Amino acid sequence: MKYDIYVCYSHKDQSDVKQLVKALKSSDIRVWVDYERIISDDKAVSTMEDGIMSSSFIGVWATKESMTNSDWVTKEYETMMQTSEHPKERTIVMLRDDCISNLRPMLKPLPNKLSFSTESYDSSLDSLISILLSARVYEDAKHISPLVEDYLNQLKTSSIKIPLQDKPIEIIENLKKLPRSGKKLRFKKNNIPLPARSVYDHIMSVAHTADLLWEPARHNLADSEMSDLAQMIAYHDVCEVLLGDLPAFTDMDTEMRNVAESISVVKYGTLPEGMGAAESITNDFIYLHLKSTARDSMQAAEFLFKNHESDIYKFFLVLDKIDPIISIWRYMYHYKTYIRSFTNDYLKVVKAFFMYPRVKQLCREYTNDNNFFKLISILQNETYAKKYIEDEFFWSNSAITGNMGFPASIVRQIIEGRDLSFPNSENKLHSPKKSST
Repeated sequence: MKYDIYVCYSHKDQSDVKQLVKALKSSDIRVWVDYERIISDDKAVSTMEDGIMSSSFIGVWATKESMTNSDWVTKEYETMMQTSEHPKERTIVMLRDDCISNLRPMLKPLPNKLSFSTESYDSSLDSLISILLSARVYEDAKHISPLVEDYLNQLKTSSIKIPLQDKPIEIIENLKKLPRSGKKLRFKKNNIPLPARSVYDHIMSVAHTADLLWEPARHNLADSEMSDLAQMIAYHDVCEVLLGDLPAFTDMDTEMRNVAESISVVKYGTLPEGMGAAESITNDFIYLHLKSTARDSMQAAEFLFKNHESDIYKFFLVLDKIDPIISIWRYMYHYKTYIRSFTNDYLKVVKAFFMYPRVKQLCREYTNDNNFFKLISILQNETYAKKYIEDEFFWSNSAITGNMGFPASIVRQIIEGRDLSFPNSENKLHSPKKSST
């Protein structure tokens, strides 16, 4: 994007806004503001629309004046809603003094709010700068996820043909249709109408985290190993096309397996060698159906998976295992307004993700970086999760954000900088039901 933020405000607040813009520019933030860009009134609307479409975020300077007497603020935000992808996530409400009671209904449910009261002005300014710079850093840091997409695209030309079946199994399409079982089981069992994300979403979510943590956490890993990491991310769950997803920390009876679409695991789980053998057998079967380029990539990934002592394997394993709890926080971000109506019930339903001991153990054993352990200690803390749901200014709480291991701006981008994607049949929030827990 050409600009980091488009500032939307009432002209009666222009003196305060000029002070804000000056502070942002002193920190190398690229600001679009009307008094610098609009030259003639007859081109004001088109210039405004261009500015919004060229900006990563729109920042609404929320005062009593802008919330009650400014038609221009309404016009700018409506333009943002109509022309931008993910407008709610791209809007930052900057609350000046005690303005929250005057917020327009369209702004109240938005997740990104910062208090610019006299007492918290400096800390909120720092948070705003951090958000804007981290978003720009992520755009510059997208090195691994494009590689993962390239490897997955190799699989688009391959399909698994089963005798007597009319249609072959399309690998990528099936990964997009398969739900992540742990969440599907818990949401359905407890009558919570949240959709379960797909296996494909998990793969690309790991890639997203890898993009953001490669530089601060890779240590001795060379740039050439980015491709190795991308291969591992792309191929690590391909076997689930046939096996379905089996959650690592969920007790499942036959009925629950049916819900999880992991019926075949009942059979494969009886192998003396366990699920590891089932995955290996399934991968060998899938390999037979791949085109030569995809075969080479899968073979290379399998070789990397076998070297458990390598730094790249350990790095991948930590990224893979922290993703489930990251997704729990991502649900809290995208469905925050809804989840607030039953916060305690939600946290009970997903409690296993906070308790899962293996992920914390892996982070502790990852000797290259203690920051992963610090990060998972925050993410697996239910008290902090509850604060994240209920506190509009969670990211301004330095007692929490200062102990995340990695910069809070990066952690925030990991959680909030990506959408959730769902199987086609579960792409909406269903009609709310009361949780039974």
